Amino acid sequence: MRNLKKQLVKESKTFVPDLKDQIYQSIGYRKMRPKLSIKRSLVYSLMLSIGLILSLLTFLNLQSVSNSYVIIEINPMVELEINNKDKVTDVSSLNVDGFFLLENIDLIDKKIEEALLILLNEAEKQGYLQTEDSKLTVSAINKNDLLETKIASRIKETVEKHRPGIVRSHDEWKEKAAELGISLGKMVLINQVMGADSNLTIEEALTMDHKALMAILKENAQTKVEKFKEQYRKNLKQLKNEYERNQKVLEGKRAIVENHLETLKTILSSLKKPEQFFRLVDRFFPEFNYNPTEVSNLWDLLESIESYYEEYFVFYDEMVNDNLEIKIASYRAKVHENAKNGIDDFNLVLDDAFWLIDLPNKYTKAEKDVLKLINRIHVLINNNYRGASEKISFLYKEYLEKIALVSEDFRQNEFVLNFEQVYRDFLEESDL
Repeated sequence: MRNLKKQLVKESKTFVPDLKDQIYQSIGYRKMRPKLSIKRSLVYSLMLSIGLILSLLTFLNLQSVSNSYVIIEINPMVELEINNKDKVTDVSSLNVDGFFLLENIDLIDKKIEEALLILLNEAEKQGYLQTEDSKLTVSAINKNDLLETKIASRIKETVEKHRPGIVRSHDEWKEKAAELGISLGKMVLINQVMGADSNLTIEEALTMDHKALMAILKENAQTKVEKFKEQYRKNLKQLKNEYERNQKVLEGKRAIVENHLETLKTILSSLKKPEQFFRLVDRFFPEFNYNPTEVSNLWDLLESIESYYEEYFVFYDEMVNDNLEIKIASYRAKVHENAKNGIDDFNLVLDDAFWLIDLPNKYTKAEKDVLKLINRIHVLINNNYRGASEKISFLYKEYLEKIALVSEDFRQNEFVLNFEQVYRDFLEESDL
């Protein structure tokens, strides 16, 4: 009986509406839910507070992470500063070769992986990392050891994907870093800074943070690089001025020839005797060789003259541009060798008068090759540096092979004879 009563009560709650609740709702009264206990309320509040604090700490931590420094040493040595988004915010050349490496590339706002690949491609373009034995070192520095290790690992992985086995490790500094209780990146940086500043002791360096150490390294490097950059800009300006002068000489010669050709064209239609035309040709174009007795048509002769000088101007323009390229390449080589050997000489001898010459003949291909070789050797002799002698000797052997293919008249040209005297003087001075 008792169980039956309980069952009826239960079913009544399901099928019979609660009249009391309906009456309350009709007069706008709502039953209040029972309040949470004080204990449960405090737990919820505490959990919410902890969540907010953790979110704030994470945000602040991301904002307070200091920038990292990445140093790449090939022979060029450069430094990249990257922020907490792994983007490059600043670049610096730490030696003169580093200046050349960074001269024509833009790394700002690039992801570190992209920046590294751009650097490697530019280094290869400039002649570095060309052999299987080529190596480079990369270092990452950050006050947070874990972050430093993470960045160093990513950098090595990126470089090794580009060229497997190219990264030289810093194994020689790992034991010392562990002994001193500092990160490998800071140990390598301290070694570099002490090499730049002989007055800095290891004890002093250990008390300095990575920013202070990097500032010393960059300041020392910039003193040398800025001195070079000043000389470099001056030399480039001189090269540009010399190139423009040579172009003006070319333009002047071209204008004279064109005026003479127009004069001949104007008088040719009214000319009665060809002898008058021949006299004008001899006067206007003394370097043009022809036989008047073999001329059957004066217009054909005029066309031959025009073709001759057009070829001359094309060759002269090639020589002017070749001269500029050779001087820039020789200057870079001189800077590279002198910087590598600690020689503070970044001057460039231009030899302004060298190409302000008349090239009076129509040259064969072999003769043109000889003139280009003379140009290259002459530039190297004027800008002699450690390592230039081998290049000069190599080019002179090529010169001897080419000069044997040209005519005797060309070999006896004053220009060629003067060059050979310059080369003999060079041999005597260098005791080769």
